[in-house]
Amino acid sequence: MKNEGIEGMERFLSPGSGRGLRALRHFTEGELVFACPAYSYVLTVNERGAHCEHCFSRREDLFKCGKCKQAYYCNVDCQRGDWPMHKLECVAMNAYGENWCPSETVRLVARIIVKQRVTTERTPSERLLLLREFESHLDKMDSEKDEMNQTDIAALHHFYSRHIGDLPDKQALTELFAQVTV
Repeated sequence: MKNEGIEGMERFLSPGSGRGLRALRHFTEGELVFACPAYSYVLTVNERGAHCEHCFSRREDLFKCGKCKQAYYCNVDCQRGDWPMHKLECVAMNAYGENWCPSETVRLVARIIVKQRVTTERTPSERLLLLREFESHLDKMDSEKDEMNQTDIAALHHFYSRHIGDLPDKQALTELFAQVTV
């Protein structure tokens, strides 16, 4: 497997166990092995309003997005930093008002789809593993999990189909939701 950008480490495949990461050199206690930003993210419903949507700082003096009034930010810089992803939700929130209620999983998948469309190169968060390389474990999915995924796909279509043109087909969405929720 390729060793992409993490000095002193390599990815490996362990038959029956999946992928792993191993050290190629000695690391001292407390030494940072690697760090990377999240590919995509959302705050849980319980955290919204108490944390900045962009930097996740917990503050009392957050201000609301002027359009949707549902996203909170530390300052204009955080709001601008989040805008490429928030604009999708902002439009949907305004369209649905009080009835806008997709799950965190649906919101995350919507953001991933948008990011995949606007990102042409490997992101810093994909130094070790590309998003498309995530395991979906579809072959191990039981009927309850499949039903939950189909419900999430329906919610994605309901809340975002007008705002994200050309959603992936059902199979691609099934795999993406499985990759996100494993």
